[in-house]
Amino acid sequence: MKIETDAQALVIHAPAKVNLYLRVCGKRPDGYHEIETLMCPIAWTDTVRIAPAPHSRIDFHLVSPAPGPSDNPFNRGDGTGVKSVPRGADNLVVRAAELVRELTGVTQGCEIHLHKRIPPMAGLGGGSSDAAATVVGCMALWNIWDRSLATEICTRLGSDVPFFLGDRHHISWAWATGRGEKVDVLHSVPRLHFNVTIPPLGCATAEVYAALQGTSSSDDAGKIFDACENGQYHKIGAALRNDLQFAASKINPWIRRQLDLLKQSGVRYCQMTGSGSSCFGLIDDDQQRVRLRELAAQHELDILDVPAWQADSVEKQLQRV
Repeated sequence: MKIETDAQALVIHAPAKVNLYLRVCGKRPDGYHEIETLMCPIAWTDTVRIAPAPHSRIDFHLVSPAPGPSDNPFNRGDGTGVKSVPRGADNLVVRAAELVRELTGVTQGCEIHLHKRIPPMAGLGGGSSDAAATVVGCMALWNIWDRSLATEICTRLGSDVPFFLGDRHHISWAWATGRGEKVDVLHSVPRLHFNVTIPPLGCATAEVYAALQGTSSSDDAGKIFDACENGQYHKIGAALRNDLQFAASKINPWIRRQLDLLKQSGVRYCQMTGSGSSCFGLIDDDQQRVRLRELAAQHELDILDVPAWQADSVEKQLQRV
């Protein structure tokens, strides 16, 4: 995330993410699945604006679509676009602010404006990123920032919410295990560029996991770690993995359509991110980018061309605001 100030408000840019590697290891006794995943923030953000209030309420305002590179994800007619984003107390942003107050005893209120760009139900982590940004923003606004407590709150809110906090050094790529809440930030990462496809139909995470048939015992994480450490683009591409992709493709026909389109445009390395429905390709050729945009325009697909993203740690950023 990137933290700025605007008058008396904190303005936090909450990035999306892609999963370059996602292995489902098995189902746990608590009903969740044990996973191993390599996540990378990308330079496409929602914006969370948090301002002090003269009352004790959490006043939440959803503003979408916000100005940005794409309107299509929020014009879906199937209920997976902006209409599916909760506008009240059940929005993860509101739950994040209330949980901060519950666990710290703060009674102050705030005004929160969420400007949505990242589509929901896309596997891009937009809701989780917004929640992490809200935890940071509220704790900073009320002068109670504490990393350990922030991590606990984020873990309660969702499996991949802690990822967006980064660590005390920076916010970057990370290897996550458990439900996704155990995070180890990588400190040496390659420069990558992604072309992310946004289909007109989303995926519900619970449905995708329910459609998953069995888990794989093969552990090939070492390949992508080695490739990332050496910055080897082709080896990173060859090591891409997402165990949820087949299950999601049985539910949502757009998964296969996106991957076919990416391959038709000459993209060699591509896969679904998270539990879908977005996919991405690793592209280092301008002709491939042009061809992909032409094909996408013919098939109701939106395309976002974005680099991997990094930022200073929350602590360093808060010292500057």
